[in-house]
Parts: sequence; structure tokens; C-alpha cells
Amino acid sequence: MAEATVLFHRANDAIDPTEHAVGPWSDERLHGGAVAGLLAEVIEPHRPPEQQVGVFRLELFGPVPFVRLRPKAEVVRTGKKMSVIDASLSDETTVLARATAITVRAGSGGGPDAISNVDSGRPDDGVEPPSRVRSSSPFFAGIDFRVLEGGLGAPGPARLWARINHVWFAGETPTPVTRLLAVADSAYGYGM
Repeated sequence: MAEATVLFHRANDAIDPTEHAVGPWSDERLHGGAVAGLLAEVIEPHRPPEQQVGVFRLELFGPVPFVRLRPKAEVVRTGKKMSVIDASLSDETTVLARATAITVRAGSGGGPDAISNVDSGRPDDGVEPPSRVRSSSPFFAGIDFRVLEGGLGAPGPARLWARINHVWFAGETPTPVTRLLAVADSAYGYGM
């Protein structure tokens, strides 16, 4: 496994991206998976410990530039069974991205508890995607994909195995939701 790369650095009440958070479209734009994961990390300290993220809605208001970001999080509703947490990322003047997480009590029948166990395959069962995928951006370079079914740009079902070799902040382990959001945005080219 490759050594983890750091996507962001904390700077008091702001967050600075590193070159590893850049997507394939421009050196001046962050990858959507890096942004989605960052918002999940901003929300995480506000999540009640007995609850899990059941719904995560992300809104990108355009490309998120490679600039100092100002995070904000607010608990909109909290309760024994569910909570709602809003978060945003801004530059000096404009909201660039926003997310809402709905958390549910573990064992309540929603969130990760509602997902049945399926054989997702093993990395050894798959093949690496074309090298152009990893070399297309620093963010993709930190994701180890294996294609189990389907192919890049091929219509129809697809299954991928992925391992994230990024951490959002030095010395911190990304949450499962953070890792899921990173690959959810990265897998759009398969099973179109």
C-alpha cells in the first residue's frame, strides 16, 4: 500500500488544500471527492456518537478553486433517533460548497444498518484501470482501483474495488463516510 498523502492542512479557522486534492480538469480546481470528504470531516465532530450518517447531500456551486477555505458547521436538529447537520465551505466572500448530513441512531433500520452484505469482490479478482486514470490528477493518483465488472466508459453494470491512500488531515484517519464519498465521485466513468 502506498504511503498516505495529505489533502488539506488546518490553518486556525481555515483549511488550505494541498496539491493532492487537485482534480483532472485544472491545477486550480479541487476534485469533488476531496471536497465531499472534507465536508464530511467538517460535519464529523458534530455527529452524535451514537448515530451514523444515513443521508449525505452535497451541493457544489461550481468548481471549487485551489484557495484557502473557510469551513462552517451547524447542528440544525438533534434528537435521540436522528440529527441534521449542515456544513459549508467558503472562500473570503462566497459559499463554494454545502452539505447536509442526516444521522440516525445505530440499529434504527437506516443508514449503514440498512445495507445488506454483498460479495463486493476482492482486489485480486479485479484489474487495474488504464494508467491514464491514475495519472489524470493528483487526487486519482491516491486511489487504488480494481475493476471487477464492466469498464471505463462502458454502458451497463460495473463493480469496482477501491482503496483510498489519502488522509484529509495529517495524523487523522478518514471516517468510512469520508472514504465512501471520495470514491463515489471518482467512479462515475464506470457503468454509465
